[in-house]
Amino acid sequence: MSVLDKEVNEYLVRAVVDGSIPEEDKEGERLKTAQTITEQWEQIIRAFDSRGDTVAPILETYQRLRGVYVPNEDRNYLDDFRPIGLALMAFLWALALGFGLWVYAKREKTVVKASQPFFLWLICLGTMVMAASIYPSLPSSELFATNQ
Repeated sequence: MSVLDKEVNEYLVRAVVDGSIPEEDKEGERLKTAQTITEQWEQIIRAFDSRGDTVAPILETYQRLRGVYVPNEDRNYLDDFRPIGLALMAFLWALALGFGLWVYAKREKTVVKASQPFFLWLICLGTMVMAASIYPSLPSSELFATNQ
């Protein structure tokens, strides 16, 4: 008889057949039986995992048999692109600042005056805010690691 069968059978015999467990204590006995089963299975799993002839832990083996195993791998592929993103952000900021200075220098010209320099500066500011949004989208495992 397996661990589960033995413990459940013993509980049912005590609770139903013998009637030795009072009705108000049955829930506590069920929880105690469940805890006993859990402890025994954890002991069996630890014993299996500690054997020298096992290829993989029992959880991994079970997940592979069920077809739900996902290997634990680092999927943070953005570390390689971080310098590219930061360079792009710096380029866009420089471009926006450059065009903002150009608008300031040419603000008295007819074409710039017709385009309203304040509106053009708002476009430059919006471009800088958009470029700044690149920074938080570049997570790095070194910067955001919580288990150091």
